Amino acid sequence: MKKRMVLIGLLLGFMLAPMMLSAQITIPTATPDPEMTAEMTPEATPEVITVVIEASEGQEIDPPITIELPDGWVSRNSAVAVQDVMGLRVLPFTLYAGRIDGGIAFIVLLWGFDNLAAAPPLSEDTVMLSPFMDGMRLLRLALLEPECNVGSDVEREYPIGDRLGLGTSFAAVDCPNTVDTRGWFVSLNVDNVNFAFYIYTEPIEAMDGAEEELQAILDTVRFDVPGFLERARAEYTPEPEITAEATPAS
Repeated sequence: MKKRMVLIGLLLGFMLAPMMLSAQITIPTATPDPEMTAEMTPEATPEVITVVIEASEGQEIDPPITIELPDGWVSRNSAVAVQDVMGLRVLPFTLYAGRIDGGIAFIVLLWGFDNLAAAPPLSEDTVMLSPFMDGMRLLRLALLEPECNVGSDVEREYPIGDRLGLGTSFAAVDCPNTVDTRGWFVSLNVDNVNFAFYIYTEPIEAMDGAEEELQAILDTVRFDVPGFLERARAEYTPEPEITAEATPAS
């Protein structure tokens, strides 16, 4: 699939009236501990419970964030299907794009996905999930063509709003159908929901000197997962059934 070409095509269709579609939400009854670890005991499984958005391909769902975009930037919600080792997945995403000096900048937010990767066990009884590995995997699955020549730097912390996530810089060149690009990604878990932000430019040279401008946009991000879940619960709570009792004929 021509991943980045698909995303840009969705952006170009932004002026079309959006469809009013719904999202199914898997809301866990358990909460992970603050360190995102899970004890491997007979009563527990080695995974952290997360809120997963079960979207349909092309579905438009507002993400649980706010972001301040520069004048002239646009955004579009959709969902994209990816083939993962656990099967076909449909991930909601939001594409933000706008002109910068020398080209166009893109911020792609993938969110509501379950955890796909784990870091090496801390001990025989504890395993830690890795936002960095999730972000790296989805970079390959959802944004880049498999044939791209991809290089990346070491894992490090990046700010998203008032929070810190894990990510790295990357470059993708020699792709069969898309132009060379470079940028960085940041993955993090906020209130049991996973987020992965991908920031890149086309052409690749447009990133030179644009990092501060793009980081300033990311600094405006604020998360509102509780509000999103509250609205979702209210929207999808079944209405009580109305029954009529038969009365004897007079």
